[in-house]
Amino acid sequence: MDEWTKEIVFHRYLEAADVLRRLPPVRFPKEFGNAWPDVLRDMDDIRGHDPDERVREFAAVARRAPPPAAAITRQEEVNDWTNRYLRAWPGPRRVLLAYALCVVAGLSFRALCRKRGWARTTAMRRIDKALLIVRDGLSKDNIALRMADVDFVGQMEPNPPHEMAR
Repeated sequence: MDEWTKEIVFHRYLEAADVLRRLPPVRFPKEFGNAWPDVLRDMDDIRGHDPDERVREFAAVARRAPPPAAAITRQEEVNDWTNRYLRAWPGPRRVLLAYALCVVAGLSFRALCRKRGWARTTAMRRIDKALLIVRDGLSKDNIALRMADVDFVGQMEPNPPHEMAR
């Protein structure tokens, strides 16, 4: 499999959205205080707490684990693709990035479409169009195929955009 497909491009966008979500917040030195990162705790650190609170706290802690360097590099490549291939297509670009962030965060894309006044079917067509544009650009420019972290992507992809099989 040495050829770019819409599925591979979509998986790379999902991985990039997750990397963005998992990056630590930007911290600047404060007048009083410090710029140290938050303490990451595991399940052993929160034993004895209320079970529901423990699950919520562990879920919040698990989301903040920083991504590996290779994933950050792949995320930067996806940013370059977005700037290079989708610059002339602001609508599909915006919808594709919003969809990827919704999938990663477990949010309802349907609710986001309603909130922004987008027709959901049109949004899905724009996602499909954006993926095709990026795929065609990568193939035309002979960009080396680098797969997303398959274990990671398989955990979170609920339903790929319609007609993804084409």
